[in-house]
Amino acid sequence: MRTDLHIHTSLSSDSKADMMACCQAAVEAGLTHICFTEHLEHNPKDSGTGYYKREVYFDRLETARARFGGQLKILSGLEYAEPHLYPEDFAQALAQGGYDMVLGSVHWIDNMAPYLPEEMTYSVETMFERYWAEMERTVELGGFQVLSHMDFPKRYCKKCVYEEKTILRILQKAVSRGIVMEINSSTFRQGLGESMPGEAFVALYQKAGGKLVSIGSDSHFEQHTGADVDKAAALAEKYGLLPCVFEQGKAIAGQWG
Repeated sequence: MRTDLHIHTSLSSDSKADMMACCQAAVEAGLTHICFTEHLEHNPKDSGTGYYKREVYFDRLETARARFGGQLKILSGLEYAEPHLYPEDFAQALAQGGYDMVLGSVHWIDNMAPYLPEEMTYSVETMFERYWAEMERTVELGGFQVLSHMDFPKRYCKKCVYEEKTILRILQKAVSRGIVMEINSSTFRQGLGESMPGEAFVALYQKAGGKLVSIGSDSHFEQHTGADVDKAAALAEKYGLLPCVFEQGKAIAGQWG
């Protein structure tokens, strides 16, 4: 099983990637499973708010499946940001059904985003403290399958500030709710030299009882489909974790390779 379960296309406001071209890139990279996880945002300051179009997404997905279904398992997905802040909208999105997997993410911290440093009034330490609080609330709500890019602000401030006991507590709550941790490979190509999250968090996930992981490139360009997923997989394998995919919300474990 060689997977990339975190891919964005032009149906996300921050991508211009073509879905069919991503599928072709996945086939050429030797992937077995991919998932298109378009952004669903609600923060009024986010450019992606109101951008996602469900009907267009599923139309394009079925076209891709018809063309590549014999070469590639193409899963349906969604990346939902701050579901704990929009529980009614989140419940409505889930009730519509049709998604194999949903990623739960935190992109905004008190109406500030780590990728907009000019608007961030918090110190790095305070930003991370607030970020972990929001992530814990997201996990407590649950309802999604994958906890996405757990140390997300690291991508922008190039370091991660945390207390081990806080991370372990969040991961224990995730495991108890059947939420799988993602190992996101995007930071390898962004020069950080490690995944999101890094090895310390993977070790804590194992300690918390985690057994399965979701591997994703978080690609926004066709050529990044599958990028560095083998590095993320090697880290997971080091800790005895198994890859999984999802079909209609149910985790299916596989083997590396």
